[in-house]
Amino acid sequence: MIPAHINLLTLWGIGFFYFFSKIILFIFLINRIGIRQKKTIYEIFWATLFLSLFILPDFFLLPRPLGTVVAYSRFSMLGRIWILLILLSGLMLSFYYFFEKWKYPSIQVPKIKSTSKTLWEPAPFSFLNRAGIHNQIYDLQVNSYRLSLVGWPSEFNGLTIAHLSDLHFGKYIHPKYAQKIIQRLMQFKADLIALTGDFVSRQEDIDAVLNILKPLAASIGVFVVFGNHDHWAGVDTLKRGFRQMPFEILQNRFVLVHRKKKTLAVLGVDDLWAGEKNTSAILNIKSDAKILLAHQPDHFFLAKKLKVQLQLSGHCHGGQVCFPRIGPLIVPSNHGRRFAGGFLRSGSSTLFINRGIGGFPPIRLQCQPEVVSIRLESAPHERDHY
Repeated sequence: MIPAHINLLTLWGIGFFYFFSKIILFIFLINRIGIRQKKTIYEIFWATLFLSLFILPDFFLLPRPLGTVVAYSRFSMLGRIWILLILLSGLMLSFYYFFEKWKYPSIQVPKIKSTSKTLWEPAPFSFLNRAGIHNQIYDLQVNSYRLSLVGWPSEFNGLTIAHLSDLHFGKYIHPKYAQKIIQRLMQFKADLIALTGDFVSRQEDIDAVLNILKPLAASIGVFVVFGNHDHWAGVDTLKRGFRQMPFEILQNRFVLVHRKKKTLAVLGVDDLWAGEKNTSAILNIKSDAKILLAHQPDHFFLAKKLKVQLQLSGHCHGGQVCFPRIGPLIVPSNHGRRFAGGFLRSGSSTLFINRGIGGFPPIRLQCQPEVVSIRLESAPHERDHY
C-alpha cells in the first residue's frame, strides 16, 4: 500500500530536487577533479571510479519509471537511503554556495571602456560553427575599469595598472596573435604592468614568449609572477630570460614605490601549487598601500591577512567553457565557480580575477579572453567603495 500522504505531485517534487541535487553534486565533483595539480593515469582511474559510483546506483537502486506512485512502492530501503543522501548533500552544497556568495560578494565595477575584436581566424574547432557554436579564443576583449578602494592613499589616485594573465603561448596562441595582444596591452599606457603567470605550457616555447614580451614597458615597472604551468615547463629558464629584461620578478618578494611621501608596496607570491611556499619576506611590510600579484586567486587569504587593497590573479580562465544561465562547470579553485573571474571583495580587500588569454583545450565558449586596465582611486567613504 502507498501511504495516503504520498501523492503524485509530492513524488514529482522529490524527483525534481533529486536531479537538481545530482547536478550540483556533479559540478562539485568535477571541480574537485579539476583542481588536481597534475593529471596522471592513477588520478584519472580514481576520478572515473568516483564518478561511476556517483552515477551507477541510479540504475540499480531506483525503479523505473521514476516520479510515479507505482515507482515509489518499488523503492528498496537502499534506494530510499540513496535518495536521502543525495538530497541532503545537495542541500548542504546549496548552503555552501550561498555562503561563498555572501563571503565573497561580487562588485559591479564601472567600465571606462570595453571593446571586442576578432584578432585571428580561423579558430580551432571551427567545425563547431556548423552547429552555431563559436569558439571565442581569438575574440579579444579589451576592458578598462575605474576601481575605488578603501584605504587607498589619494597620492596614488589615478595610478593605472595593465593586467595580462594566462597567455599560454604556443601552438594556438602563436606569435602573430600574441603580438596583437601585446600591442593592445601597450595602448593602455599604464603606470604599472602586471603579468600574473602561465606564460607557456611547454619548455620549447619559452624563448619565443620572452621575445614577444620584451617590448613591454611602464613608468613604475613591469612585474612578473609565475604560474603552475611555468613551473612545469621550466621556471628557471623563464627567470633567466626575464632577468635580462628590465622586469621585476616578484617570487615571494616586494618592491616599494614612493610618491609624495607615501609608499606603495607591490608584492608577489609564487604559485600555490608548484611554487615556493615561503612567504616570510612579505609578511611584515610597512607601507601606505599594497597590491598583491598572485597567479591563483586562492591566495586571497594572504591578501586579507596582509591587508592588501587589491590582488590581481588569473589561473581560472573565467571557466573557459560557460553555458547560458548556468555559467562554467569547471573552475580550478577551492572556491569553485565563485572564483571564475571578475571582481570580488572581502572587507577592505578586493580581488580581480582575469579571464586570461589561452588554455587547453584551445576553446572558449561564452568566455572571451581579455586584457585589462584598472584605474585606482581612493573611496571617499568606506560604504562607497566598489
